[in-house]
Amino acid sequence: MTRQPRYLIAAGLAIVAAGGAVLVARSGVGAQTPSAEIPALPVQVAPVQGAGGATGDAAGAQGEATFSATIHHDREAQLAFRLPGRIAAYPVRIGDRLPRGGLLVSIEATAYAAASQRAAADLDRARRAAGRYAALAQEGAAAGAQASDGADAARAAEAAAQAARYDLQSTRLVMPFAGAVIARRGEVGEVAAAGQSLVTVADTASPLVASVQVPVAVAQGLRAGQHASVALASGQTLNARVLRKAAAADARSGLLQIDLVLPAGSGAVSGTPASARFATGLGAANGSDVSTIPAEAVLEAQGDRGWVYVIDSGARARRKPVGLLGFVDREARITGLAAGARVITKGAGFVSEGQRVTVTP
Repeated sequence: MTRQPRYLIAAGLAIVAAGGAVLVARSGVGAQTPSAEIPALPVQVAPVQGAGGATGDAAGAQGEATFSATIHHDREAQLAFRLPGRIAAYPVRIGDRLPRGGLLVSIEATAYAAASQRAAADLDRARRAAGRYAALAQEGAAAGAQASDGADAARAAEAAAQAARYDLQSTRLVMPFAGAVIARRGEVGEVAAAGQSLVTVADTASPLVASVQVPVAVAQGLRAGQHASVALASGQTLNARVLRKAAAADARSGLLQIDLVLPAGSGAVSGTPASARFATGLGAANGSDVSTIPAEAVLEAQGDRGWVYVIDSGARARRKPVGLLGFVDREARITGLAAGARVITKGAGFVSEGQRVTVTP
């Protein structure tokens, strides 16, 4: 008996059963259609601007700038009493050198000494009472609660005695490190308020530093170790180098502090005014390829490193790391990208590595 082919058409599929074979084909299509590529994502871009390029920022131009500076030791401390009192002794003068622990100034301590003695006497009585209650409790002649109360009273008296001793010790200001006195305020007989700065001391073993306040745009081009020159009031010029930059600009002035370390044996004196001069070109510090891009192009920022998307020759997005120097207004100062490269600005948060993009106006 001859078997006839049977046909079944359902949901756009043609299934032909003939001779035990099953064939599956989409209706109207002889072969499987390949899936279409994901459409290109529309984005907006901006070109990387080289140092001194189209941004027009003063900090982008090569040159030098001079700023006022103040010289001081890198380790200095202003000391004040935590308690008010009348100054009883002030044995030091500006320029005096003292070892660590040397007396700088003291206030009248009679009241604090008396309070310390009373607290010590109270502690002795509380300890004796606690001992008696503990012994009686062991013999069953006193309740355990009385012994516990006696021990608590002794601990409270000990804390009060420690506080009184600390107050007595606080009537003396001593050197926190070996160094010199560089400022002195007040005289014997004057009343010093709590927190009032009376003396400034410096660790003479720490280097001398010239502190400079500069605009943020200028500070972005400076690097630790970069050379600078510091001119003293005497006319002497010293070769210095950038020691550090402040983490943020002053909220009121908008200026950022730069510390320049002076060479040893320079003869400079803490507290004296000076002027500092250094190159302000963005690439002048070390010849790096410093550039600017719109701040919105930076996807992530971790310390001095950031990431952006650039468009390659095949119109695909490529994630690139860049050195991040900081932000000025709406621009980011970076290294690691050649001038003219196109970075994605609007739409950068929606693209992925290797995705095809199309540039829109």
